[in-house]
Amino acid sequence: MDVLLVSLAFGVTTILTMLGVVMGTSLGIMSVKLDFMERYIHALAGLLIAISGLSIKIFGL
Repeated sequence: MDVLLVSLAFGVTTILTMLGVVMGTSLGIMSVKLDFMERYIHALAGLLIAISGLSIKIFGL
């Protein structure tokens, strides 16, 4: 039971951290006026999530 609770806590923390980083990056990019990039901000956010997940898998974090 304790292992399940710890795994759940780490999983939720990881997801919230990735979402926070992506949201912060998205808001930071949106505050800079780059009209051509604003159209693709959601794709960039998805790319950052994918890179974060791959980094965790590759480096075993």
